[in-house]
Amino acid sequence: MINRTFRLFISSTFSDFITERNILNDEILPEINEFCQSEGYNFQLIDLRWGINNESALNQNTLAICLDEVKRCRLLSPRPNFLLMAGEKYGWLPLPASIKKKEFDGLISFASNEERNLICTWYILDENEIGGEYFLKKRVGQFIDDGTWSIEEHRLHNALIKCVQNNNALSEDTLKKLNSSATEQEIIEGLLLNDELCDNAIVVFRKGYPEKDEDQTKIDALKSRVFEKMLSDSCNNNLFELSWGENYSVRFKEIIIKALKDNISKEIKRLNSENSKNDSKKNLLCKFISTNVIIERESELDAISNYVNGEINSPLFVIGDSGSGKTTILADYIIHTDNSVFFTFYGFDENSYLLIDCLKTIVNEINQKYGISYNIDMNTTNITESMYEVIYAIPSEEKVIIIIDGLDMYHDIEDIHESVLPNHLPPNVKIIVSTTSGEVSERFISCRSHVLTIDKFTKEESIANLSLFFKQRNRQIISDNQKNEIIGTINNGATPLLLKLITEICINWRSTDTNNKLPDSIDDVALLYLTNMFNKFGHNKELVLYSIALIANSPYGITEDELQLLLLRFSSVKQYFISEDRYNHNLKKLPFAIWSRLFYDLKGCLTLTKMNGYIVVKFTHNIFYRAFTQNYTTYCQVADSVLLDYYTSLKSVYDTSLPNIRKALILPFLLKKSGKIKELSCLYNDLDFVNMTILIGHVNNVISDLQFLIGCDISLSDKNRLISLFNCLQENRSMLNCYYSEFFSCAANSNII
Repeated sequence: MINRTFRLFISSTFSDFITERNILNDEILPEINEFCQSEGYNFQLIDLRWGINNESALNQNTLAICLDEVKRCRLLSPRPNFLLMAGEKYGWLPLPASIKKKEFDGLISFASNEERNLICTWYILDENEIGGEYFLKKRVGQFIDDGTWSIEEHRLHNALIKCVQNNNALSEDTLKKLNSSATEQEIIEGLLLNDELCDNAIVVFRKGYPEKDEDQTKIDALKSRVFEKMLSDSCNNNLFELSWGENYSVRFKEIIIKALKDNISKEIKRLNSENSKNDSKKNLLCKFISTNVIIERESELDAISNYVNGEINSPLFVIGDSGSGKTTILADYIIHTDNSVFFTFYGFDENSYLLIDCLKTIVNEINQKYGISYNIDMNTTNITESMYEVIYAIPSEEKVIIIIDGLDMYHDIEDIHESVLPNHLPPNVKIIVSTTSGEVSERFISCRSHVLTIDKFTKEESIANLSLFFKQRNRQIISDNQKNEIIGTINNGATPLLLKLITEICINWRSTDTNNKLPDSIDDVALLYLTNMFNKFGHNKELVLYSIALIANSPYGITEDELQLLLLRFSSVKQYFISEDRYNHNLKKLPFAIWSRLFYDLKGCLTLTKMNGYIVVKFTHNIFYRAFTQNYTTYCQVADSVLLDYYTSLKSVYDTSLPNIRKALILPFLLKKSGKIKELSCLYNDLDFVNMTILIGHVNNVISDLQFLIGCDISLSDKNRLISLFNCLQENRSMLNCYYSEFFSCAANSNII
């Protein structure tokens, strides 16, 4: 499951590199995107300064957001993932967003009365930070104006620097915050880390530009460090020097395009050769649950071990509320057991949204491991037979555990008969299934099934775990009013997810806050987390609600490029965008900086994950989907319409003849969900679209949708064509699951074309 999306972070000073940034976004991006698509990859520019007119932000966390994106590019993206453009300006020195109390008190002791008054006007003590911390206030009133703030920021920075010069007891981290430009801190994170090679970076040094610092000491020292690092890591072939002047733009474009193509080609070759050396499934599972709440559940794990080692010969159902920790418990068991485990988790990868696909994967893995020659093409009509045949074909001396997590979540669960899970298992096979209590559990659990119920934590356990969560984030709650608000929510116990949500909300409570509230139910707490984005953090309400609506309506996640593009299709978001004079309004998509700031504050509920080679945005838990869709139906309906129009307008194949994976995955789902039967029928009457979907390995999706359509009220001629297509795919399913490019041959043999 390799990542096929290159995320390239652009680092430079602000105003003097606008020309280069425009060339990158308007001219280089389209060409590199097309180049990557021709190889089956994607390309994304992460440019937090493109499309905006000022670097600083009202919420004072611009630098933290930038460094977060640099880290994400290094962790998620293949190489190259960092482009540095350095000229003769050192750049903006942001104020530190926070200063530890001990160091702040030391600083202030060296300040004059005037300096002390200025500093203490802007920095406020928060005792909810363990050890105490002074945080930089949000810009309000007259300081919303960038020009007014620039003057005040300069005064404040000078006052802090004077205090620093008289204080030798400051930590290296605090000194870096005060003395380093935003660009230097990006460079440190992106390519100057001592323990890592800088082969992820492309560097351009530019000289001769009209704008330059009078004192070149800092920028020269920084460029010297970069040069030495590139040289020592044998990466100087990615280091370029350009002089400003005639034909500069042409030369810059040529150099960057060549450097990107060369580096990307080299990386694609490496990735393709290492594709067979992917992480083990257990390692991928560790990454999959990395955003989950990890709390020791010793008694539940013991119960699972007792079932596995005992003589019960029926499946074990793990039942609990949404967010009770079922997924984490099962993953914990898998990761630490020595037994042979074959497992599937809803949303684990691109093939884990339909239960039929997940079971087929498990069956194939079992067949491959134990050399079982039984070969049957699994589908909804023979899935029960297939499961029985394979389970009973496992050698009796081999102990096997099959784990299916989130049974109620799979898109096709209504099409799966409950008999797929045998009531009687051979002595060497155990099946563990997790689900919430409800219609699905009632249908699948028989009188022979064994049940493990996952209970909520008691009030005392919840308080103890919350204290631990806060301590891990270096936070605490000291106000009795705030403590009582939290205790009121967990008075009757809490699930791990509720504790996580409370933590994500309350770590942003300052000790000076007096009006913080927590609702009682987990759905309302999840909704509060989302609505805090515009009620507390200052994001535009329409931007927040339509961003979340797009994510909620995207079953396979949504890419950041898609979000940037689609958000401007909502009139209220576009109106907000146009009304802000800090942005360039002549853009076809939202500046990445706007989305990045929202994502930064939504990190407790969103994650970036790999899906069919794309990096997509998804909820970390279904609770956010449920809370949002139940309360913002209208926004979801409008977003649904925008998504439908967008995916309908896309070509089924790119100009490079490669299939459009996003359209193939998402459009049928959206049409089916919206009840647009006629449009779905027309889609599957387009054999090019059918071929594209089969090319990406989703013949089972096509068959399932055709089966659905045949049972709908459509014209007789359409129904007959779809029946012919359905029969063709059913007859050739086994071959098409192996040889994706053979659809048109099968269609010709069946006289469909």
